[in-house]
Amino acid sequence: MTSLLRAVLAALLLVSASALAAAGSSAAQAPKPDSLIEIYGAWQISCATRDGKTRCVMVENLSDEKSNQRLLSLELHPVAHGGLDGVAIMPFGLDLASGLGFMRDQKQLLARRPFKACLSQGCVADIALSADEIDSIGDTCACGLKAVTFKEGKEIAFPLKMQGFEAAVRRLRALAAGQ
Repeated sequence: MTSLLRAVLAALLLVSASALAAAGSSAAQAPKPDSLIEIYGAWQISCATRDGKTRCVMVENLSDEKSNQRLLSLELHPVAHGGLDGVAIMPFGLDLASGLGFMRDQKQLLARRPFKACLSQGCVADIALSADEIDSIGDTCACGLKAVTFKEGKEIAFPLKMQGFEAAVRRLRALAAGQ
């Protein structure tokens, strides 16, 4: 009787081990989502998969509080060596020749970037930040974009909301690394 009990227990253990192995391999092959949206303070991480490739970006949209009209959209994606590249979409009425400045704590962080084109959404300028520049920014930075108005020639500031910036950058880097 004890040998029969041992045989039954051995068979149950074998079946359980096989079921666990099958469950583990199916979990490892579980499909990834086609899209992902996460919010970190004022920043949104968005990922989309197209043709088997996943692309993730972090975005901040700044709107006028009274009219709720979008003033700017800043979209950044990870590049080699921990940097971020992207575009800023700014409102119409800016002096395109003066370009776009990126400010940190009232000082110009980057050389002015030229506007590349104006589309139906606004005027577009490229932004590129090195890993060192990103690491120097942080959630409490008084950062923003500056441009010059076309009609008056007056410099105008577009302050960015930096709450959640550091967490969004960490998450974006992790997603780029496949984590």
